[in-house]
Amino acid sequence: MIGTELNCVLCDELSLPDTLVLVRRTPEFDQDNFPGGLKKDHKTRKGTWGRINVITGKLYYHCQAPVNRMLLLSAGMKAPIPPELLHHVQPDGPVRFFVEFFTSSGIHQ
Repeated sequence: MIGTELNCVLCDELSLPDTLVLVRRTPEFDQDNFPGGLKKDHKTRKGTWGRINVITGKLYYHCQAPVNRMLLLSAGMKAPIPPELLHHVQPDGPVRFFVEFFTSSGIHQ
């Protein structure tokens, strides 16, 4: 199996590993001021995990392959973003949220 690409169970389950270190946090966004790039498919860098934190309202979180799922996050919910996973978000009415970024080394790559 050397050279075979394996699925990451944590990525598939959308679970954030326990060993990560917070390296950065975005400002709070709402339905009117969040960057347009978040509304289009984008991804974090290799080795960088993200976590969406919804403060108020609801936010759709769309994950592309290999995860292929859509979650509706509401106030108080958090959702991990695995490294290099294409994804985008879409507000469902008024919403406030922010994104945190983590790495295993504590250095933003």
